[in-house]
This record gives sequence, C-alpha cells and structure tokens, in this order.
Amino acid sequence: MGKSINLNRQQDLLAQVTGGKNIAPGALPDEKMVNTEQTQVTGSIEDIIAAEKKRLGVDADAPVRTNFEPPPVTPMSSLPADKAAELQQAISAFSKQTETPAQPATPAPEPVTNNTGALDPVTICPRCAWDITLPTGPVPERFDKLKFVTTLLANKPFQKEYELFDGELLVTFRSLRPKEIDACYEQIAYDITTGKVKYQGDVYEVVNRYRFYLQLVELKTKAVGGLNFEFPEGFTPKTNKKAASFWEMPADLPEGCLGLNIVEDYMISEVFMTESIHRVVAATCRDFNRLVAQLEAMVDNANFWKQTETPS
Repeated sequence: MGKSINLNRQQDLLAQVTGGKNIAPGALPDEKMVNTEQTQVTGSIEDIIAAEKKRLGVDADAPVRTNFEPPPVTPMSSLPADKAAELQQAISAFSKQTETPAQPATPAPEPVTNNTGALDPVTICPRCAWDITLPTGPVPERFDKLKFVTTLLANKPFQKEYELFDGELLVTFRSLRPKEIDACYEQIAYDITTGKVKYQGDVYEVVNRYRFYLQLVELKTKAVGGLNFEFPEGFTPKTNKKAASFWEMPADLPEGCLGLNIVEDYMISEVFMTESIHRVVAATCRDFNRLVAQLEAMVDNANFWKQTETPS
C-alpha cells in the first residue's frame, strides 16, 4: 500500500510558499492539460441510452441490432469473365503456397539373407544392442553340479579349485556366508564416513575387493618355493560361526570398523605383490561367482543332471 498524503496540509504549505495566492495548476513542457471534470449520471438506463443516442445523432426509435448480419455473398458465376479468372488464379496461387510438399515414402528395409536365401540369425539384441553371440560362461560340469547340490543341502559354502597357467598356479575360492557379505557393506559405510571412499564409483570396486579377499581359501604354486598361502575359513566368529579358523583382529578397532581394511592391507602388501597376479586371481574369482550364479539359476531346470555333451 502506498503512503497516504494529507491534501489539506499540502494545500496549506502551497499557500505559504505562494504568499496566499491561489495559483492554478499548469502543465509541464510537452504535456497537455486534461479536463478531468466528471458529471453525475442520473436517471434510468432507458433515459441514459436515449440521451446518448440524441448526442450521437441516432434515431431514438431505431431498434438496437444485437446479431451480426454478414453481407450478401456474390456467386462467382455472376462475376464478369475477367474478374472470375483473376479470382480463380489468386485462389490457386494461395493454395500452392500453403500446401505441404509430399514426403517421399521410406522403403521398408529388406531382410538380410545368406547365399541359400534363408534369413540370417539375429545376433544383436534389438532392445539393448548386446551381442548375443558372446558366450555367457562355460556350462557347469556334472562334478560341479554334484558338489554344489551336496554343499547346498549340507548348508556349507561351495568351494572350487582352479588350475591356472597349465597347472602352475592353483587357487581355491569359496562362497560367503550372508553375514560376511553384510560385513563388507558395513565396512564400506565406515570407509565413507572416514573419507577412505570418496566417490560413488569406488563403492562397487571396494566391495568387490573385500568379497574377493574373503573368498580366497588357498593360493599356491606348483613349484616349491613359490606362493603358498592358506587363508582362514571365515572372517570372524560373529559372521561365520561354523568356520574352524578366523582372521585375527585387534581388540581396539574403531567404532563402526570391522577390520576388513586390515585384511585388504595384508593382501596387497604380503600376498599380491604385483598387479598381474592380483588381476589374474581377481578375474578367476569373478568366473567362480558366475559359475555359482549359473548353478543357482538352474534350480528349476528339469535337465539339471543330464549330460550336456557326449563322453569322449
């Protein structure tokens, strides 16, 4: 709301400045005085309309037109020949300017065929563009199926030994207990709080590393004097009470820290001394996890025990 002004007070101040003279208002340069005098409107609406008609010079008895009446339409056939031709030419020119040019029809793609005339098989997924010819992993062997079901029904972790470099390097992995997996994520929460993990993309990498280190059972070389490591069967008694051996943790761990960072420090400083050995063993661990996922996915497979190839 604007500030109110006392007009009487303003008038008194003006009189003091002008010496009591009543000075008429004047227009500023480039302005015109506008008469704002208003007259009081009296009478009924009929009287007001009649007075306005009289002022405009309109017959007071003339009816008021409320509906619009279009002017009469002159048919083109009644126009002179030259006027009709000129009008038709103008209409044709306007139509050409406003019409949309016809788009050429896109030919339908022809199916790809081979030399025999048959359609080639689909190799790229039309939804995700994934190459479906890539292998999804080796088919689980019958021995792996038998061992997996046996350990599953016995409520024990599934283990598998891999021979790398033609048997020169042997590595064994195991599946984890649910509480061991939970421990990996609890450790990640602590790492984020303390600033060890600063970026969202590092979370996946660090979690996989913790899982990888806990899944290792044995790492050794065929030659004497090479690698020879045996790792505990479980992380801690709290996360794997059925294990016979555990990682030894200090009693003064910070609140929220489970000690997986200590396991990681030991692995990269005492076991995996080179980047190559770390990458090779980690890739084999991913193969082991894919094998476990394939075996779990075959729970409803009616051909689970059937051989997939002819024995040699």
